[in-house]
Amino acid sequence: MPTVYRDGYIQALRIASRDQIFQTYCKIMDVAQAYTASVLWQDYSIARAKIESDRADNEPDEGLIIFNRVVRKLSLSVLAP
Repeated sequence: MPTVYRDGYIQALRIASRDQIFQTYCKIMDVAQAYTASVLWQDYSIARAKIESDRADNEPDEGLIIFNRVVRKLSLSVLAP
C-alpha cells in the first residue's frame, strides 16, 4: 500500500469491518493494485524515482494531491469510478 494512501486504506478497513460496506475498500485496493502495476520493479533506482516523483512515499497531507493526479491516468477496474 503506498504510504500516501495509508489513511484511506485504514478508514476503508474500518468501514468494511464495522458496517459491512466494502465499496471504499475495493476502490482503495483497485487503485493500489493499478499503481503498483505501473511501477517498473526490475530496477530499484527507476522504481524508487517513480515512487518519489509520484509522492507515493509521502504522508497523505503532503502527497495525496500529486498522487491522485497520477492514479487518475491509470486504468482501473470497473469497481472504481
